[in-house]
Amino acid sequence: MRFAQQLFLILTITLCAIAPAHAGERTVYLVNVGWHVGIAIPVDGTLRRALPEAAAFPDAAFLEIGWGDETFYRAKEPSTFMALKAPLSPTPAVVHLYALDRPVKAAFERSEVLAFTLDDSRFAALFGYIHASFQRDVAGHGQPTGPGIYGASSSRFYKATGEFHLLRTCNTWVAEALAAAGLDIDPDGIITADGLMAEARTALARR
Repeated sequence: MRFAQQLFLILTITLCAIAPAHAGERTVYLVNVGWHVGIAIPVDGTLRRALPEAAAFPDAAFLEIGWGDETFYRAKEPSTFMALKAPLSPTPAVVHLYALDRPVKAAFERSEVLAFTLDDSRFAALFGYIHASFQRDVAGHGQPTGPGIYGASSSRFYKATGEFHLLRTCNTWVAEALAAAGLDIDPDGIITADGLMAEARTALARR
């Protein structure tokens, strides 16, 4: 079993163990900004204990998390050339964390936001997948690569596992995360944000 798979399994078991003994639910959000979908999750004690990177954002109520091509995602002014070049061959990827101090729909009032609930075990599986998407040092800490899209005080980039390419885009990554959380969704063939949102709505309707 590869290290990332081992880490995923260990973290999922740990999250299930430290979650409240009673069955609970958390609201998770998909945020469609047009070309890219991110996942926004509530910040609580369980998440802070399991995600070292959350310590950088002590006032966060939610973390919006995305994954994508390092060059395009980090560019201050992404160009059409970058957008066309990124999928053509496998390239390094990054994880982006954006700390929200207000409700998700208020923070992304111009974007499509899809809210749904996950019980403790499904949330642990979702978060286990996200946690394993960070490249980590021997101490288990993510490796920051600089300030995020919204400035260093509220967002940061980290080195990610895996590579970005035409058949594994930022939206494929989110689909994989949803599948890990038990949603009936097939990540293969999901490339665009609109395609992902359509599949997510269908999967949620089938629950």
